[in-house]
Amino acid sequence: MQRPSDLERRSAVEAISALARKGSFAEAHALADRCLEAMPGDTAVLFAKASALLDCGRFAESRATYEEAQRQGLDSAQLYRQLGWACFQGGASQDAVAYLTKAIDADPGSFESHFCLGLVLEAQARYDDAVVALRHAVQLAPRDFQALLELGKCALENDSYSAELHLRDALKVRPEDPAAWSNLGFALARQDRHVDSIRAFEKAYALDTRPDDNIDAFANLAVAYAGEGRLADACAVLHDSLRSRPSPFAHFNYALALLAEGRLAEAWPHHEFRLLMEPHVSNRPPYAKPVWSGQDIDGKSVLIRTEQGVGDMIQFLRYVPMLKAKGANVLLKVAKELEVLAGSVRGVDRVLPVHETPLDFDFYIHALSLPGAFATDLESIPHSVPYIVADATRKARWAQQLAGLRARLRVGLVWAGNPKHQRDRYRSIDFGMLQPLFSVPDVRFVLLQKGNPAVDVASITSVQEPLDLGPELADFADTAAVIDELDLVIGVDTAVIHLAGALGKPVWTLLPKPCDWRWLHERDDSPWYPSMRLFRQRVRGDWTFPIDAAAEALRLCVASASHITAPSIAPSSDTGRVATEVGAAPVPTRPSSETTLQAAQSRFAAVAEGRYGVLQYRPGRSLVEQSIEWFGEFAQRHVRMLERVVRAGATVVEVGAGVGAHVLPLSAAVGPSGRVIAFERDDVTRRMLRQNIQANRLNNVTVLPSLGGGQPQAAVPATMAAAPEAAASTDSIDSLRFDGIELLKVAYGSDATEVVRGAEETLWRARPLLFLHISDAPSSAPIADDVKQFGYRCWRVDAPLFDVDNFNRQDRDLLQGVVAYALLAFPEERDVGASLDGCPEL
Repeated sequence: MQRPSDLERRSAVEAISALARKGSFAEAHALADRCLEAMPGDTAVLFAKASALLDCGRFAESRATYEEAQRQGLDSAQLYRQLGWACFQGGASQDAVAYLTKAIDADPGSFESHFCLGLVLEAQARYDDAVVALRHAVQLAPRDFQALLELGKCALENDSYSAELHLRDALKVRPEDPAAWSNLGFALARQDRHVDSIRAFEKAYALDTRPDDNIDAFANLAVAYAGEGRLADACAVLHDSLRSRPSPFAHFNYALALLAEGRLAEAWPHHEFRLLMEPHVSNRPPYAKPVWSGQDIDGKSVLIRTEQGVGDMIQFLRYVPMLKAKGANVLLKVAKELEVLAGSVRGVDRVLPVHETPLDFDFYIHALSLPGAFATDLESIPHSVPYIVADATRKARWAQQLAGLRARLRVGLVWAGNPKHQRDRYRSIDFGMLQPLFSVPDVRFVLLQKGNPAVDVASITSVQEPLDLGPELADFADTAAVIDELDLVIGVDTAVIHLAGALGKPVWTLLPKPCDWRWLHERDDSPWYPSMRLFRQRVRGDWTFPIDAAAEALRLCVASASHITAPSIAPSSDTGRVATEVGAAPVPTRPSSETTLQAAQSRFAAVAEGRYGVLQYRPGRSLVEQSIEWFGEFAQRHVRMLERVVRAGATVVEVGAGVGAHVLPLSAAVGPSGRVIAFERDDVTRRMLRQNIQANRLNNVTVLPSLGGGQPQAAVPATMAAAPEAAASTDSIDSLRFDGIELLKVAYGSDATEVVRGAEETLWRARPLLFLHISDAPSSAPIADDVKQFGYRCWRVDAPLFDVDNFNRQDRDLLQGVVAYALLAFPEERDVGASLDGCPEL
């Protein structure tokens, strides 16, 4: 072939770039490969090919191709910028920072390099550094909308006022952009301008008409509505949007709104979406054990795993006796300050330190998943108190210290929570604001506050100086012993309040507006704690009313020794039910009959923790998702076969990946140096797949929507153009020209025959293994005949969906004998090397 002229070379590079810009990625790749055959190692062509790969989401290949251009001598700011972006998109953010910094050193005046660096730093949560980089970008391009938007988002972390200015500048450039309006809503909310914030969120919601943008303005609007007490409006927005736009953040906030409304049974499935979000993603336990979701646990060990704050753990320890009643050996993994106290809970067999990794147990469950596992609604909240008991020895010691307190009532006080809590500035109050309480005569106050909130005793006027015990309380066992000697505890929403309620001690809780879901909406009692009264803010941010109301109630108590507890809660009973308004009917977490299966099919997306990670899925939609829900896996025999034949570092292509039931194990099998390319056509399912990949931190998976772009091929110089009959189809594996595929897998529900017919050139060139899911056993013969034409040997691999060793340890075949069938094919020249016992060769 005659070497192309410089003009032809430039024309070819421009043609590759033009095809990529139009989305004709298959044609761009094919043209680039033909150009490289004519000009091996040409850096301009390599750069153009790498850019096309980057644009279509094939990040690992893009990085490798850019690095090849670098090895061939290309050295430019543009190369390092693109290489940095490919690294970032492929999950290598530290490498991205290094390359982008190099790009800026080579060309300090490059807007693109500063902007890309800002985005990478933002993704690393290095917001101050990101602001610096993005300010450089804005200085170079003052009217660039995206730079102004990202600068506003990063400034939000520390300076909502400057964030508002940047976002308003962005809206001057694009006044109808939903992302800018949504982030402006956040900036206004951070300034407590909630009415203006809702208007901004409503504007974003009206403009957010493209689900593929992933702005999810509906979720932000719903959170704002809920914050203003408009729970019905929040639920309506989320209900209308979530079926087509699943989002862990939106599902979780739907749960919070439903819970606050008292619709507990509806809420718990949505509440599980917290497991797909931080900090749960970073704190996922490495147990490789199933989650308890209703399985028989008689004689089994169940570990309750702490999550979130100490108060949450105290609240949900009430479920320990219920687990014990099912015959379980109950283990607790709790924070250090709760270890001693947790051992007092009836039914606890062993308390494990938070740093200890337990080995010998059968199931585990997150503490906040217990209500859902027991299908708790308002009527069935277990509320028998006390379910925590103060240690007798510690009580005796603290009783001596408290004996000298002479007053009509002895009242404990706590006024601040953990300052690291996301909403602590709303729930904690200054000590001096409690003055109305100190004005009540014949009350001796005991300060239970630990930590560093300032206690300026001189700022309050009291008949008797409060007794400050906070510094002397070693752990919650000490706090419980002190509380047990008091008449009443008053405080803000903290672990101490939960502890008082769990001890059955009269407790008054001062609540902000909005408050946490567990205190429900506009009630002055709590179905969780029969001895609790709630004093709520009437105006957001104004503590005057709840503190004054508590002070007046305290005066009445001193005068009449009544009204300490909440009168509306029914006495504890053996059933642990509460006489209050009726909630929704309990919904089992795992369908176990035809009737409940039909009900599950109408539900929203749900979350399951399975053998290979956590997945969201649509219950009852397919056999794959039913198997994920019930067994924690799908066609595990197929997975075990694939794990034996796929090598570390391999490239795997899966067509019809669904929500990722097999993407997760394939990602683990190929390892960090390998890659999985997952195709999924359905928009909603693909959205779930991307979110599942993010939640499981899979950096070696690329998700693509379909097998081609469908754009016409552009004109190219004659010396590089392929013959007409060689043009690749844009809807086939061949059209994408993957290099070095080790496995081509066609998932359950996809047309294996169609995929094979579109992969003829790839099968002859790359000789990948084939793993083709088929509808039934008779279908294997004709597909095998097609595959054999390419020099393959074929085996049928049958996988009953019910395996006695299924991950969830379900002991019944809820799918009634359903079998998943697949065809495994090896190139004739390749040694099988894996046991195929029990698999008939076709």
